[in-house]
Amino acid sequence: MTFVTYQRDGHHCRHLTSKAESSDSKNGAGVGANARAPLFKHLDFGLHTLAGNGVGRYGTSGLPDATPKSEPMARHIKRGRKPRSIGVSGLLIFFALLRCDIAPGRLSQSFVCPSRFVVGREARMWIMEQLGRLFTAVQGKVPMHQAACSTSYENICFETEQHLAVVTLNRPNRRNALSLELMLELLDCLERIGKDSELRAVILAAAGKVFSSGHDLSAMVGKDINEYRRIFDVCCELMTKIQSIPQPVIAEVQGVATAAGCQLVATCDLAIAVEEASFGTPGVRIGLFCTTPMVALSRAIGRKRALEMLLTGDMIPAATAADWGLINKVVPATSLREETRSLAVRIAQASPVTLAIGKQAFYTQIDLDQPKAYAYAKEIMTMNSMALDAQEGISAFLQKRPACWVGK
Repeated sequence: MTFVTYQRDGHHCRHLTSKAESSDSKNGAGVGANARAPLFKHLDFGLHTLAGNGVGRYGTSGLPDATPKSEPMARHIKRGRKPRSIGVSGLLIFFALLRCDIAPGRLSQSFVCPSRFVVGREARMWIMEQLGRLFTAVQGKVPMHQAACSTSYENICFETEQHLAVVTLNRPNRRNALSLELMLELLDCLERIGKDSELRAVILAAAGKVFSSGHDLSAMVGKDINEYRRIFDVCCELMTKIQSIPQPVIAEVQGVATAAGCQLVATCDLAIAVEEASFGTPGVRIGLFCTTPMVALSRAIGRKRALEMLLTGDMIPAATAADWGLINKVVPATSLREETRSLAVRIAQASPVTLAIGKQAFYTQIDLDQPKAYAYAKEIMTMNSMALDAQEGISAFLQKRPACWVGK
């Protein structure tokens, strides 16, 4: 997969494809000499970025919005010119940054960095992420694997793959039980993802053989009412957050999902599971009815089927879950990762603003009666029609060309 860059009306546009079209990719060279040369021509822009003087945020066109301190660079970008080379001294400064033990966002053009300092992993990864974003902006391509697991979380793992966010439940020794700490980390991660316009879709996966066994029962004994209320408050907030962020969330289910774990799958916008996966709400068997999972489950599969699962506590296989509408698709275990990412990439090809409008509208109208749903939907579609991306998409369709999304 790669991004093809073309120009239209002075804007750089990226179009996602399923096959690499560059000669480097075809030859298996990855980022070769042809790719590296333009990158180094833009390193003075990279220095402005790393110094905190060049970029406030990244726009949906892939090019950064320059701050006042980088007016000359902004003019270069707007005119489609390539910034001049910084030379050897600039490269030395750049690589010196990689040796500094300095927090992200605190770099400046006037700082002194003693060579004896060793960069912390978080700072180093932040710098490399900026370099990856720079490469994306100037080349129109996305690094093969841009980020590694975030070190800021203990119970989940967060990484990015091109324009996709991948969040992994990472408590395999506890069957990925949803402890309060894990849910709070997941909430924070989703909040950050929701604010990142570069991310177009989210994959929610899990480490180990179990997707999630639900709430951590070892932490639910002998608590007072406020502690129990806190657990379920955070759980409900988490489920709401999944459906309220603009990006579609896809559950990648590699094993058993029970109780709140089943609720997590039912809450995700889409879900793909392996043939060996199974789902259940067995709380009734231990004296704790799956009341909060019932909310998501009954909306996903209907009253009768939900009540059967809730009242019996029986597990259902993946094929039945797909037939009932709990998940979208069942695939062999060897194909799970590929199938999930294929679905996410197809979604990521659409305009991000259109995806956000559509997702919010879906969950708003679904519980309205039909007259109210139509009244709401027609207003949303009217406003959507006025969006720049809607006008661009319609024009591109009529002119038989790829659309150039601007995210507005």
